[in-house]
Amino acid sequence: MIKSNASPTASILTLSIMLATQVVFILTPGSLIVDFNRILRPAIYAAIAIIYCVVTGKDERPVTKSRQSVLLSAIAALLYLAAIFITGLFFGFSSNIMFAGLSSLLWTSSVIIFTSEYLRAAIIKRSPRHSRTATAIILVLIFTFAQLDLLRNAAGFSFISTVDFTFTTVIPALALNGVLSYIAFEGSFSALLILRSTHTLCPLIMPVLPNAPRAAWASINCCILFITLILYYINIRDKNKRTRWLDRKRSRYFRTKNAAQICIPITLVALIVIFAMRGFSYFPVIVLTDSMRGSLDRGSIVFVEKLEFEDVHDAVSAGDIILYTHRDIEMMHRVIEFRHNSSGERIYITKGDANDSADTNPIEAWQILGISKAYIPYLGYPAVIAREWGAGS
Repeated sequence: MIKSNASPTASILTLSIMLATQVVFILTPGSLIVDFNRILRPAIYAAIAIIYCVVTGKDERPVTKSRQSVLLSAIAALLYLAAIFITGLFFGFSSNIMFAGLSSLLWTSSVIIFTSEYLRAAIIKRSPRHSRTATAIILVLIFTFAQLDLLRNAAGFSFISTVDFTFTTVIPALALNGVLSYIAFEGSFSALLILRSTHTLCPLIMPVLPNAPRAAWASINCCILFITLILYYINIRDKNKRTRWLDRKRSRYFRTKNAAQICIPITLVALIVIFAMRGFSYFPVIVLTDSMRGSLDRGSIVFVEKLEFEDVHDAVSAGDIILYTHRDIEMMHRVIEFRHNSSGERIYITKGDANDSADTNPIEAWQILGISKAYIPYLGYPAVIAREWGAGS
């Protein structure tokens, strides 16, 4: 039997450095926090991962359920993306304020994700079998603390904000790290990367996100993680010899059929999510108000053709219904006339069909996102109900 060269001392020192790094981050003055986040913290994580790898050596033990765990992580990632799409249908979408700083955030997050998940997998797999559960619990707590960057504002927390922080930030982080640590027992490093990257990077790389209350999204996120945990428990848990023999027999017959059954729904869900996230030339928008009543009733799903800035002048005519942004809010009204501003550039006067007067703010070309091309009435009405319920609560 091949054994690892890991020692408890290496793991303890590694986790201590991670704890110290987060404490330093919380105490770092605001003027230095950007440099700490972009340079120092990723460098520290990369350094301790390299040192841990050198000290403990390569773990030669095979991961017997590697492919199965990767497939389950891919399914769990698609569940997460589908949840974003469905939540957006109910609550509407809004622009992602994190998207503007994507370049620096993506580098920082990618390094931290890769190194921290390597350390999670290495520490759990190289721990003695009798102490792995305790090691996993300690890792869950330490990794959760290392992800709670909002603790920098803890000094100004009131009781209500502390409860809100616990339910919207701490509990989802505990749930994610609990699932990841459970996967690390039998799954592969790639499976950890897929799941962690999905939950961490999606809020950064998507241009729009569901406009749901934080508590609602935290609850949905925890439910997805619970489903993920159940999937892993059912498919990755240890089985007796007879069960494994039956599985091998069934897999020979159903291999091709099962592959099609898995790949087709995954592909369909992926296409739907990409469509909802505006990855194609056309994308859906739900009408949430009555300003276009008679043409686009509230609850309708409108299919909008995406427009680039340079195409707006030729594509938009009087009478077109356009989707545009005003003060970071997306609106859909009809163009009733053109004018020109002091710079000689064309501006667009809009009006809701159900409104008595034109909108007071002219729209410039850079504000226009697309043109309405078709719609399905009332199909998106659950989003209207959810929005009103959220506003009332």
